[in-house]
Amino acid sequence: MIQKKLSYHGFSRGQEVKKQADKKTMSAFTIKFLSAILFSIIPLSLFPEEWYTPLNRFTAFLSGEVISLFLPSSVVHGSLISVRGFRVNVISECSAIHLMALLASFIYAFPSVFWIKFYGIISGVLFLFSVNIIRIAMVTIIGMQMPGIFDIFHIYLGQMIMMIIMISFSLYWGLWVSGSSDMESPGYYILRFLVFSAIGLVIWLFLNRVCMTIIDYFVMWFFAIISYPVDIPRTHAYYYQTFSLISLTGLLLAFKKVKLSIRIRWTAYGAMLLFFFQIILRICNAWITAYGVEWMAGLSQVIYNLCVYAIPVIFTSRLFMKTRLARTKFAGT
Repeated sequence: MIQKKLSYHGFSRGQEVKKQADKKTMSAFTIKFLSAILFSIIPLSLFPEEWYTPLNRFTAFLSGEVISLFLPSSVVHGSLISVRGFRVNVISECSAIHLMALLASFIYAFPSVFWIKFYGIISGVLFLFSVNIIRIAMVTIIGMQMPGIFDIFHIYLGQMIMMIIMISFSLYWGLWVSGSSDMESPGYYILRFLVFSAIGLVIWLFLNRVCMTIIDYFVMWFFAIISYPVDIPRTHAYYYQTFSLISLTGLLLAFKKVKLSIRIRWTAYGAMLLFFFQIILRICNAWITAYGVEWMAGLSQVIYNLCVYAIPVIFTSRLFMKTRLARTKFAGT
């Protein structure tokens, strides 16, 4: 009887020790991860586009080489790719530089030794760069053959597919470092993401303008309060920044080894944060367009990259860390 009580108390103490250790690990990861994101995404967003010209041209050149394997008539001039009259201009956002920064931030913050992090960042950046070259080539060929659906494929392959590729590399690397087989399987995770994001994309194509109508209502309400009336025309068929909600939903719901209620709650929190950032982004753009406040262009780009890339990755990475910690066994005393 006494032995059982001792074992029970030892088990309880072990649980409490692990709980405190997990909390400390999560706090350290969050602080390092968010700090790395802010110190990378903000400068990358504020750099002039001219600074990215060598990277853009190199990306366009390699993408053109891939296209020429299938269509010898492709021509690359600077950062412009031309295939049978269809043209694609490679800009900094096309280079996946922001996803590379997010991947490097995750690996930097993840508990591991320096040399493993170093090789993880180098291999991850090279992997994303290579995949992005293939993505640009695919999108260009699709646009040349079916120009009417170019925007949809550009959104889906540009935002969501590249996002899941970056997250998947992070998962594989995290599992390899942790050495645990009881955690999320990246292969099945990718398949579930593709299903959720494909369904979400179809639904969101119809809800996109509804969402922008709601966002613009808050934007016009804000400008009315400060006595700066604005009229916001909706000239685009699709607004790219709103598709980050699909990425967020697909990334979080794809976690199978997490309770559905937790996944839904995290998705709701992320959606509210995305909605708020999209309102701020729209306010900045309206101020730039309607009143010529040019200094807001940099702020607008920072918010755009946080909204499109950073927020979905932050929520996904934190949920992955929680599952990692929850499935790490402790030794009772």
